[in-house]
Formats: sequence, C-alpha cells, structure tokens
Amino acid sequence: MVATVDDIDAETTFWTAVVGLQLKSRFPIDVPAVSEFMMLPRHAPITMSVMTGPEAAPPRFELMAFTEAPGALVSGRPLVPGALAIGVRVEDVAAAATVLASAGATVHPVVTAPGLDGYPEAAAWATSPAGADMELRGPLPS
Repeated sequence: MVATVDDIDAETTFWTAVVGLQLKSRFPIDVPAVSEFMMLPRHAPITMSVMTGPEAAPPRFELMAFTEAPGALVSGRPLVPGALAIGVRVEDVAAAATVLASAGATVHPVVTAPGLDGYPEAAAWATSPAGADMELRGPLPS
C-alpha cells in the first residue's frame, strides 16, 4: 500500500512512533524509469519511507513524497467507491483512538460494528495528520 504525502518526515514519525510500524528503509528515488513506471506525466524525484509491522497486512506500507510537487492524499471520507482506508487491528480501540488523537489525528467516536466473523466488535475511523484514513478494529470492552 502506498500513500502520497506532502510532509514525509512528520507522517513517517506518526506511523512509526504513534501507530507502531517499523521503518525498514527510507530513500530518495531520482530515476526517470520509476516516474514512467508510476505513469507520471513527467519525471518527478520522490522520497519513500517503507514500513511494516510484526503482523502487518499488507506486508509493507509506503509513504511517498514528491520532491518538486505537492502530493497530498485525497480524503476517502466519506467512504466513496475507489477510496482506500488502512485497517489497523488493536487490542483497545478507545485507547488507540486517544493515542492517535493526541498525536494530531482526527478521530471519530468508537462504535460497535459487525466483525468479519459476524460478531460485534469495537470500531473507529481516524485520519492521520497528512490525511491517510484508517479504520481501527478490536474487541468490545469487557
């Protein structure tokens, strides 16, 4: 999964220090063939951060910033066809939402929603400071 952002430093810090992903690599790319592969209208140097987690699915999450052009995310909220949201499984949705909010994320109220197994679970929508939408899911509080 790849998300384009304007401030790669701040967003990388959010996803590693707050969400808990591990930064595997960070590197600049200034290769015209890569711009062509990404179907960009012209060559654009970029910087990438590649992260993962012990149980991350997909196996990696990439942030990409264009060096010479804005690249902010387009909001997926309200959810529309073609929108993408990152699913994050946590043990305590309310506690995770509080941590995300204290780090600058916009967090919506925790609700009860059907889980993949049909049983109810806790869920909340959040948006990272750069605009990446995520859905927190976890067990209902005891």
